[in-house]
Amino acid sequence: MQLACEMMDEHTPRAKCTILLWDSWFTCYEIVARCKAQGYNWIGEIKSNRIVFYEGRKYHLNELLDRMPSEERFMDIILDSEIYQACKVDEVFIPKIGCISIVIDVKASIRDVHLLSTDLTDCNLEEILQHALQGHKIDDFHNEANFLGLGEYRFRESEAALIHAHLVSLIYTLLDALRRRLLRYSNVKSLLSIEATVEWVRKRAMHSSYIKLGMQSYRSEAYSG
Repeated sequence: MQLACEMMDEHTPRAKCTILLWDSWFTCYEIVARCKAQGYNWIGEIKSNRIVFYEGRKYHLNELLDRMPSEERFMDIILDSEIYQACKVDEVFIPKIGCISIVIDVKASIRDVHLLSTDLTDCNLEEILQHALQGHKIDDFHNEANFLGLGEYRFRESEAALIHAHLVSLIYTLLDALRRRLLRYSNVKSLLSIEATVEWVRKRAMHSSYIKLGMQSYRSEAYSG
């Protein structure tokens, strides 16, 4: 919590609106209060067992979730070619945090349910989901960067750790550009993962090595002849 607050204090806004995204661990008074002090908006996942007040009644959040389908509050939203079933519940009160909006987000293809809380009460459901999906992109980058060795910066001195992080980020950027070109020029049928892109590069590099070695062998035989 302290590190998160320090990051917010050190952050220099580069846009008119700054929206912080976080998981359920950070949906608490300290973080929300610091966002309010900095003038930032926020979207955070929230645990289903949290106590909330809605329309004068006290609920566990999962009880409120169970109530929504019977009220036919869900609607289909298409974002990035994916179908989401979602609903937005306004004027939900959480002790120490205040009045917020709760968004229930279900990815239709895999029935993956997410409970989101936000102070973006004036935004419509589609806008909130568009912002929240940026968090998935950040998670994907983190997971794929870890595959490339991002976590190996630990126990290094600060300058070495910074150089390591920059090198991993550069490699990720190059591989990301490559996989998008492969898709654009129909070399693959769908966007590859970073791991699959690395394997694609390895296979092509191995094939090129074989060709190079073959040419060197041919030249040696030609010279000896």
